[in-house]
Amino acid sequence: MDARFLGFSIDFKSEKLTLDSMMNMFSSQLAHQAQHEQETGNSRVLYFNKDHHSDFYIGMVVTIRNQKKFCRGVKVESGDFTFDVLNLSRADKILEFNYFIINKESGLGLYQHYHHSCAARIFGKMLKQLSAQYSKSCGDAAIIAEEAKYPSQELSKHKKSLIRKPYGCDLNFSILVRKEKLKDILLEFSKIKSFEFEYATLTPEVKAATPLSSFVIKKKEVLRFHNPNDVLGLAAAISGFASMTSLRSGRIKVENEVGDEFPLHIFNMPDYFAIYDFDELADKLKDVKASEFYKSKLVDDLLETYLDEQYNHIFQVMIHNED
Repeated sequence: MDARFLGFSIDFKSEKLTLDSMMNMFSSQLAHQAQHEQETGNSRVLYFNKDHHSDFYIGMVVTIRNQKKFCRGVKVESGDFTFDVLNLSRADKILEFNYFIINKESGLGLYQHYHHSCAARIFGKMLKQLSAQYSKSCGDAAIIAEEAKYPSQELSKHKKSLIRKPYGCDLNFSILVRKEKLKDILLEFSKIKSFEFEYATLTPEVKAATPLSSFVIKKKEVLRFHNPNDVLGLAAAISGFASMTSLRSGRIKVENEVGDEFPLHIFNMPDYFAIYDFDELADKLKDVKASEFYKSKLVDDLLETYLDEQYNHIFQVMIHNED
């Protein structure tokens, strides 16, 4: 089984809060429990470290399987075996792991994934949930501090809302995709809501369709679709346009079957930034404490891949959302 390094980006917007302040808070606690998966009964725990590396946040997702038994095959003779069902002790759990790194300056990162482990989209959803919790806790703290100044006065709902507003935040998690794989990836979603892109060069054709073209040095367009449910038609049209047009960057907002929205970034990049044998990576976790997860050699593999000069055209470019 292969383990692959996928690319992603994070854009964090807030009046008072920053991605760094949020990661600082996350790192101050040992672990963060994510919501349980109702359909499987599995649970997930996230770990963060802000200080191990000067340029990167380092993290780990651990999925705890709701499983009491597992099977192994006991060989009898050539090609034949019998099933042996083993019971886990109460304290033992089957665990899955996903490591990630995030560049502190750009918000770009790598996510380590293998078949049946926590998908990158789920990881992004958990980050968004945690950021909402962080926003609420900061707003609550600001309200408590204001109430302490005037203990005899009760703050109105309106006043509390005004105090909380600057602590609101919006975390956008985007998966980096390449043009050649765009159509297949888009077909995995139930809606395609918009397509935003910036031209790499202003060709004569683009200039002819641009107001004030003599003053323009770059051009970004945003397309919103009247029928986002036409996934088949839109996926073909967008991928065709992207393959024939020189784009500096592109972002597509899509939605899955349960209404979760995800931005996808189009970039000139490989399918995967690195591929490892799963057993090779798993060995790098042997005897690593969860509280010191960042000391695993797997982190070195992620950092080495990110810093490889062949990917400079991706990771040395800021692609934060500008809207």
